[in-house]
Amino acid sequence: MRQSPAGCRAETTKPRPKLTHATIKLGATEEASHYPNKGALMQKSQSESAIRRLCHDWRRASGLTDAPAARLSFIDFMSWLQSHHPDYLKFRSSISVRYDVELWFDQEFSLAGQK
Repeated sequence: MRQSPAGCRAETTKPRPKLTHATIKLGATEEASHYPNKGALMQKSQSESAIRRLCHDWRRASGLTDAPAARLSFIDFMSWLQSHHPDYLKFRSSISVRYDVELWFDQEFSLAGQK
């Protein structure tokens, strides 16, 4: 125990554990790292790999596995992503986060150049 400045006894406090990256499950077997503290910026590369995987998770969750890729809606995906995984949208982008996410969505479903 240590003495407080006023002479009262204060309990010792344990040091807080250092925050590190946490791991969450994406899909059946894939994993991606993210920051456990809400509001922190993620590395763009971490967001990219997670969002690319989430494109396919969203497709399955929406029951669109058999739908042709051209029928997939980026707006619906973005809305779902903002509702379910908003932390992945917190990264620095040279153009805009929405632009990068739409590019990855299009690449995952081979839609690049078809719009």
